[in-house]
Amino acid sequence: MSDTNMPPPISAQEITDKAADWVERKMHNTWSVTDEAALECWLSQSPAHRIAFWRLDGAWNETSRLTALRSPPSHHPQVASPPRIRPIISKSLAVAAVVVALGFSISGYFSPRGTTYSTALGERKTLTLADGSQIELNTNTVLRADSNGTARKIWLEKGEAYFRVRHDAAHPFEVIAADQRITDLGTEFNVQTDGDRLKIAVVQGKVRFDGKSRRAHADLLPGDVAVAEASKFSLTRIPAPELASRLSWRSGKLMFHHTPLAQVAAEFNRYNSQQVIVADQQARALTINGTFATNDVNAFARIAQSVLGLRVKNQGQTIVISH
Repeated sequence: MSDTNMPPPISAQEITDKAADWVERKMHNTWSVTDEAALECWLSQSPAHRIAFWRLDGAWNETSRLTALRSPPSHHPQVASPPRIRPIISKSLAVAAVVVALGFSISGYFSPRGTTYSTALGERKTLTLADGSQIELNTNTVLRADSNGTARKIWLEKGEAYFRVRHDAAHPFEVIAADQRITDLGTEFNVQTDGDRLKIAVVQGKVRFDGKSRRAHADLLPGDVAVAEASKFSLTRIPAPELASRLSWRSGKLMFHHTPLAQVAAEFNRYNSQQVIVADQQARALTINGTFATNDVNAFARIAQSVLGLRVKNQGQTIVISH
């Protein structure tokens, strides 16, 4: 079959130019719900579209803000600005040059700003943002929130957080974690980050995930669990009861169903200064069922001893479990 009628592939520069058009149009006061829907349609066509748009949009917003802050008073007559900003943002190199000239780079989009919130080991905390959205912070978590009325961004630096977002199509709610982006499309979702490893679980609605690798881009629906690390990306669907068990930390509980002791110990260690060590491989492979308070390490140790017949040695800040 001849491919002479196939349209030519779209170049990276053409995508950048189109993204620049969208950024420019979004700045106008005439931006409407219809425009937002058209933008969402274009963004959904390709991960390359999304990446080009949010990089240009983030870089331009940061550049505009910093220019206003840094520009010294002028004693010369003002020259009217050209009516269009296209010459500034239509080329990606031009954007980079503008931002770098101010001492920043496009990667500044991922730089933490705003107010810092944190929890200590074993602590949980709930935040209510100005727009009515809520964030539940799990143990040993640090995040920053920046909401200025036109943008809503959260930087999850470490730990785990559950998001209940008040949707606003004109002002997307974004979570940046491990230099990857999650965009709310009207939903409730959980995000956990540990170094370069990122896990996202969607409870209600939909979120859009834009990761580092080419394959790490997806729209996630209820029950979807995405895991991204380095160049790896996986997406699985789990039943609602299992998802609820994984999120039982929100009520101060840990729920396990045929869970290996090694994994159980790792979970308890996230919440407690007294650490559990499962010393040998045979014991690590044994599984357990049960629901425990996140701070009740001793209850887990008693079950390991009385039900599984394992040896338990309490050494103060360490509990050693062995076969």
